[in-house]
Amino acid sequence: MHFAMRISVILLRPLHKGGLCRDHMPRTARELHPDGFYHIVNRGNNQQPIFRKDLDYHVFLSLLMESKQRNPVPVFGYCLMPNHFHLLLRVNEQSNIPRFIHWAMTCFAGYSHRQHQTSGHLWQARYKSFPVDNERYLVAALRYIEGNPVRAELVPSCIDWPWSSARAHLESRYAEFVEPPPILLPRDWVKFVDTPLTVNEMKIMKKAHQKMKRGQSPPGGTVPLIL
Repeated sequence: MHFAMRISVILLRPLHKGGLCRDHMPRTARELHPDGFYHIVNRGNNQQPIFRKDLDYHVFLSLLMESKQRNPVPVFGYCLMPNHFHLLLRVNEQSNIPRFIHWAMTCFAGYSHRQHQTSGHLWQARYKSFPVDNERYLVAALRYIEGNPVRAELVPSCIDWPWSSARAHLESRYAEFVEPPPILLPRDWVKFVDTPLTVNEMKIMKKAHQKMKRGQSPPGGTVPLIL
C-alpha cells in the first residue's frame, strides 16, 4: 500500500471509532435500472474546494475503495477535481449505489472537518446521477470525465493527473477499484481524451450539466445502456 494511502487509513480510524462512518441509507433510496450505467457527479458547497491537498485525494479514494468492498459497485472511471468529482458506475445485483456514494461522502466530510478545522455542509447537495443510455455516450462520458483536468488547464495531458482512471485505462492496470471497460476503447486513449470533444459530444454533456445545475435528473423514462 502506498505510504500516503496508509496515512489516510490511520487518519480515518477516529471516524470509524466515533461512529461517523456508520453504514446507513441516505434519505430516500433512488430507483436505478438494473445493469444500467450511470455518470455520477457531486460538488463542494458553494463551489468551495473539497480536496485541498494530496492527502485529501488519497483519503477520498481510500473511502471509495472501502465502500466498494462494503457495496460491490463496478467502477469504470473516475476523476477527482479540486471542487468536485465524477464516477462512471454500473448497477448489478450486489451493488447499492446510493449507499456506496453516501457512505464515502459522509465519512470524508467528517475527515475534512477534523483535518481542516471547518464545519457546516461540505457537499453542495445530494449527488447527481445521469443514465448513460448508449455506447456512444458511454465513451463520451468516460472521455469527458478523464479529460476534466486538461479542460481546466491543471495539466497538459490527462495522464499527468494522478486522481483519475486515465492511467488505469492506458496501462490496462485494473485492480481493486477500476474495472476493465465493458466496450473497446480507442487505441490511443490518452490522445483521444486530450483532444477536445466534438460539437455533438459537447451538446450531450452540456445538456446533462444544465440539468445538473438546475438540480434535475434526466427524465424518468430514460433507460440506461445495458450490456
